[in-house]
This record gives sequence, structure tokens and C-alpha cells, in this order.
Amino acid sequence: RYKIMSENLWAADLVIWPETAIPKFLDEIQDGYIRELQQGLTNKNASLLLGIPVSSNREVRGKPKVVEFNSIIKLTADSLIRYDKTHLVPFGEFMPFESVLGDFYDVFNVPGSDFAAGDQIQKPIIVKGYTIGINICYEIAFGREMAQALPSAVMFINFSNNAWFYNPPQNLSSGEPPLSSMPPYKPWE
Repeated sequence: RYKIMSENLWAADLVIWPETAIPKFLDEIQDGYIRELQQGLTNKNASLLLGIPVSSNREVRGKPKVVEFNSIIKLTADSLIRYDKTHLVPFGEFMPFESVLGDFYDVFNVPGSDFAAGDQIQKPIIVKGYTIGINICYEIAFGREMAQALPSAVMFINFSNNAWFYNPPQNLSSGEPPLSSMPPYKPWE
């Protein structure tokens, strides 16, 4: 859906999709859909920032484990750079006290609640020579950490998945149209 909505925007320097715009793990679709997106960016001179979960093998508590990250990737025709969310939502993206309550949590098998935090220092996202401060959803509450991108960042982008707010009861009663009914726009090129 986002790809279709973005077809008229590929001439822009930067196209932005939301957090978890692609609800599959990067390694599952990297050779297919991601390569297709990169081919679409060829000769366009554009960058695409999009949210996608990423998994990788790491050692956790001395044992090999597949670790999942809530990530933003920057795609160009020939590169992929990744930012992993550092501040996770408790009981949403991770379960607190997992080392003590892990067996209890396993009974519930809550999907998406086993994300790992990204490294505090990560490779900067640069578009057309400008550094962009990236944060995902809940991270916007941590201003000191956002400020670490300064002074090199010329702008900040907060990625959020507004699907949580599409047509909930409070939207129906507030008189405000749900976000899903609003047309897409391009505020910055």
C-alpha cells in the first residue's frame, strides 16, 4: 500500500514511511520486496526511510539467540542503513524482569513483546549530506537522548505506527475523522 501511495513521490529527495510499515522481518523479504524497492529508487536519486522489524543472531546471557529489533532502514538504490529503537515500551515491545518472570511470560506468548534495545550509539542516517535524528514512537519522550544527535542533525523524524489510532471508539465519538481517512501529503522535499 505504501509503495503505491509513494509512486508520485520518488522524485523527492526523501520519502518517509511509518514505523512497522512493512510487517515482515527484513531477512524474510530482503531479496524480494526490499530489492524491488531499491530497483525502483534507481535513477531517482531518492532515499526511502521506512519502519520494519529486523532479526539477527546474537549471544544473550551466554547463549546464541535470535534477537528482534524495531528498526528504521534507509534505502537507496545501492545501500541499506539501519537504526534500531533504543527505548522499548514495557509490556509492549519487551517484558520487564524477563530474567525472573520469563517462564511466566512464555505461557502468554505475546507476539512482538520480545524486542531487544538497539545500541545507544548507532551509525547516523544521512540524506543528501544532512544528518537526520531518528527516533521511533516512545523514544520521543527521551529528549536528552534525542539531543545526542545534535549539533549535526538538521532535523528529527519521529516514526510512529498510527494504526493503533485507526477507527478506535474515541475517534468515532470525538467528531474528528480517523487518520486513515486523511489524504497523504508531502510536507517537505
